[in-house]
Amino acid sequence: MITCLVLVFIVLLLLGAPIAYCMGAGAYLSMAMYMPQAKVQVIAKMFGGLDSFSLMAVPFFILAGNLMDSSGISRQLVDFANMLVGRIKGGLAMTAVVSGVIFAGVSGSASADTSALAAILIPPMTEEGYEKGWSSCLIGTVGMLGPIIPPSLLAILYSAATGLSVGAIFLSGVIPGVVLALTLLIVSYHYATRNKTVMENQEKHKRKRTGAEIRALCISVIPALLMPFIIIFGILSGIFTATESAGVACVYAMLYGFISRRLPFKTLWKCLVDSAEGISKLMLIVCLATLFGWILSVNNFPIMVRDAMMSVSSNKYVILLMILLLLLFVGCFMETIAALTILVPVLAPVATAIGINEIQFAEFMIIALLVGAITPPVGINLYITTSVAKIPFTKCLKYLAPFLIMSILVTLLVMVIPGLTTFIPSLAGF
Repeated sequence: MITCLVLVFIVLLLLGAPIAYCMGAGAYLSMAMYMPQAKVQVIAKMFGGLDSFSLMAVPFFILAGNLMDSSGISRQLVDFANMLVGRIKGGLAMTAVVSGVIFAGVSGSASADTSALAAILIPPMTEEGYEKGWSSCLIGTVGMLGPIIPPSLLAILYSAATGLSVGAIFLSGVIPGVVLALTLLIVSYHYATRNKTVMENQEKHKRKRTGAEIRALCISVIPALLMPFIIIFGILSGIFTATESAGVACVYAMLYGFISRRLPFKTLWKCLVDSAEGISKLMLIVCLATLFGWILSVNNFPIMVRDAMMSVSSNKYVILLMILLLLLFVGCFMETIAALTILVPVLAPVATAIGINEIQFAEFMIIALLVGAITPPVGINLYITTSVAKIPFTKCLKYLAPFLIMSILVTLLVMVIPGLTTFIPSLAGF
C-alpha cells in the first residue's frame, strides 16, 4: 500500500499537479486497491483531520492578519521599523528585518508576511541601490519569521497533530526567531558596507524626523503592537485558549479598522472573501495530508523509520542530523503545511524514542521545514518576492547562499541547544 501511495504521489508531483491533488489521488488509489469501502474511509479520515478544536484558530488568525493589513497598518509598521533602524548602515534592509519581526506577531503566515513586505519594501530598496535578487532573498528569508515568532499557524497545526500545548509551541519560537532576525541584520549590515551605491543613496535620502513625527508614528502603531501581547497574555493567563485568542484577534482587528475608518464595508467584504479562499486551500491540504499520514501510520511506517534510523546510530544528535537532512530535502519539493502534517506523526515518535524534548523537536521541525520556503525548486517565498521585483526566479539564486547558511545555522542551534526553545515555555509553566 505504501509503495502505491508514494509512487502515485511522486508521479503526479513530477507532472506538476497541485500538492493537495497529489496526496489525495495517492491516498485514494492505495486505499481502493487494498481496503474495502475505500470511499467511506477516505471521507471519514478527511473529516477527522479537520475535527480539531486547535485548527479552528487557523481561519481566525488568517482573517485577523488580512484585516490588519487592509486597515493600512502594514505601512505604519514599516515606517516604525524604519524609524528604529533606518539610520544605521543598511538601514532599509534592516527595516525589512525588523518589520518582519513585528509582522510575525500579527499574522503568523510566511506567505502573507512575505507578500506585504515585498510590495512595500522592494521598490524603495531598488531605488536605493540594493540589487533586486538580493532584496528578494532577504525578504523571502524574513518571511520565515512569521511562523516562528508567535502566533504561528504551523504551531497550531503541529499541536493539532500531537496534542502538544499551542501556547508552549508559540513561546518556543521567540528566541529562535530573534536569533534568526539578528543573523539577518548582520547580513544586511555586511552587504550595505560593501555596496558603495547603497551607502551613497542612504546618505542622500537620510532625513531626521522631528519630535512631533516620532510621537505621531509611535502612537499610530500602538494598536498593531498590542495585538500579539493580547494574544500571548490571554493564553498564558488562562483568560482564553489559543483558539479563542484567534477569535479575539479578529474582533480586535475589525474594531481597529472601523474606529480608524480604514475598513469600509467593501474592503471588509474583500478581506472575508480572500480569507475564505486562502482558508479553503489550506484546509484542503490539511485534510488530505492527514489522510496521507494516516495510511503511513496504519502501515507502521513511523516504526520502520524509527528502526531504520536507530540501526544507523543510537546517538540522538546523529539521528537528529538525519532528520534535519530529510526535512531539508522534503522542504525543497513539498509545501510546508503539507510536509508538516504528513511528517509529524512519522517523526515525533522517533524524537520521543531518543529522548528529545517535545517542545524542542516541534520548533526544530517547524524551522527546518521553513527553510524549504527559500530553497529551490519550490521556494514559495522566493517566487513571491521575485514576482514583486519582476525578475526571473533564477536571478536571485546567486545571492541565496548566505541566507540559506544562516537559516540552517539557526536550525542546528535549535537542534543542539534545548534551552533556546524550552527556556521561555518553562518560565510560563509548560
